[in-house]
Amino acid sequence: MTDLKSHPNLQLSEHIAQVSSAVDGLYGWHSKDVITPEIKKIIQKIIQYHDAGKATSAFQKYIKNPSAYSDDPMDKSHTPLSMLISIMIAKQEGWDILETMMIAAVVLGHHSGLPTFEKMREIGSGKIPKILKRQIPTLKIKALNEHCDISLSAMSIENRPWAEAQKYLDNSVFPIFNSMQMQEAVKFRLTAQLLFSLLLEADKAFLAIKEPQIYIQR
Repeated sequence: MTDLKSHPNLQLSEHIAQVSSAVDGLYGWHSKDVITPEIKKIIQKIIQYHDAGKATSAFQKYIKNPSAYSDDPMDKSHTPLSMLISIMIAKQEGWDILETMMIAAVVLGHHSGLPTFEKMREIGSGKIPKILKRQIPTLKIKALNEHCDISLSAMSIENRPWAEAQKYLDNSVFPIFNSMQMQEAVKFRLTAQLLFSLLLEADKAFLAIKEPQIYIQR
């Protein structure tokens, strides 16, 4: 398998497997009414895509020796690119619209906080496209497929994909989101927060705790 690190001592595929294992453990803390088959399906996609943006030359250079990294710190950022990749695949594969928005929001916000949809739209305007324009040509597509099972072709990331992502959000995703009734919107928000919390808990469990299996299986 191609070398592709997510952390100094972890390959990206190892990290994804650990996060998935942690989430499986966290399911036991909740009832089946909370952890539905739909929740399980969506969180697995979130796990698969949340660190996809780490497959760039800048991030790989950074993660091999973080203290020595002296290039533009924005070039090693990974959450906007991870979100862009998830939106591109969602559009390509025809994912459910609201599911796409939840996945994109959690992926973008997992190092900061759940974003507003105005924040998500910044994928196609301001400084983010400038960063993506530098990152995308260095994206290790083969390694991304090997580690994350993400089939991204060179063709699909040409011709300003950030603009296509913003257009997809504006024309397909946000109209559905904005048309929700209050009860639907509350359910959407709580579901997004549940997914966000599961990822945050699982993303840190194996890294921050000495005996994560004991913690997960309590």
